[in-house]
Amino acid sequence: MMMTIIAQWRPKFIIKQLLRLPYTQAVIWLAVAFVALYRPTQGILGRILPVGFVAGEEHRAIQHATRNLTSSLDAPKLVTTIVEGLQTQFEQPALAFFLGDIGKTNRLSLQYRQRMSGLPQEILPGALTDQFRKSPSIVETRSLRHMLSLRSLTPDEQKFVLHPSIVLWCPIHHAQGHLLGLLLLGMRGDLDPYRRTDQQELERLMSAASLAFSNSAALAQQVEAEGMIRQLHKRVQAVQDAMANGIVFDSLKVVLRRSW
Repeated sequence: MMMTIIAQWRPKFIIKQLLRLPYTQAVIWLAVAFVALYRPTQGILGRILPVGFVAGEEHRAIQHATRNLTSSLDAPKLVTTIVEGLQTQFEQPALAFFLGDIGKTNRLSLQYRQRMSGLPQEILPGALTDQFRKSPSIVETRSLRHMLSLRSLTPDEQKFVLHPSIVLWCPIHHAQGHLLGLLLLGMRGDLDPYRRTDQQELERLMSAASLAFSNSAALAQQVEAEGMIRQLHKRVQAVQDAMANGIVFDSLKVVLRRSW
């Protein structure tokens, strides 16, 4: 009977046939239909309804990561917070994270990667980083390639841009314009495309990451400056001590001469 229902895929016919089934069988088939149609229906609603209408609990992991970025100034810990949130949210996607240095040079160093082999250990300043500085916080691969179509790239930059596993490029900008980091995302673990609501939550995450890494870099620069001041103070003190010892020694020589 159920094969007849499936073959006659018309809403009115299906409802009539389900009403004729015993209660238990009807409940089972309704449950199967719900499971089968849940993800497609969710995807359609995510595209046509306003943001936040269907998101809610769906983006709990990435929203939790966004909030947790305010709890630390340690750069490696911030990277871990972002990575773990994305792994949970998008079911273990291929991803990588590059962290900028505190010297505002736009040099990026690889900090983490998962299921994304063949990446360079660092990205040197050049045409690619210049483009990232000007790009929005979420860029699809095809858009990035179009932006770079008229730029002169090095062989390493070309190889990087053509990497087959990268779907989204997410640069993290400092308010002054230099790069604080770069997140790379491959396909979601469930192979679904990144929906509009996914990208909007990613934009919020990148905005929070910009503030967090800016504060982290400022703290690192302050600690570095304080260390340099301490070293300078020690050197000045050593010179002063040497000069004082020299003066005492010269005075002692004068006294000894006079005593003879």
